[in-house]
Amino acid sequence: MTTPRSKSSKSKSKKPAWRPAVDKATGRTYYYNTATRETTWTKPMELSDPDERREREEVKVPVH
Repeated sequence: MTTPRSKSSKSKSKKPAWRPAVDKATGRTYYYNTATRETTWTKPMELSDPDERREREEVKVPVH
């Protein structure tokens, strides 16, 4: 007999709309948003791990 799993919000986490892809011409990784069709070379915060997020927040470029 199995116990039913609880349906908490953690178990129903949505997948990020961003997907990594590889540019065939350069071999570089870029990121594609399946919801907005936006592309970017910079890894989106939604895909960054906590260490990457912290590092990116520390290296913010000042606006002139």
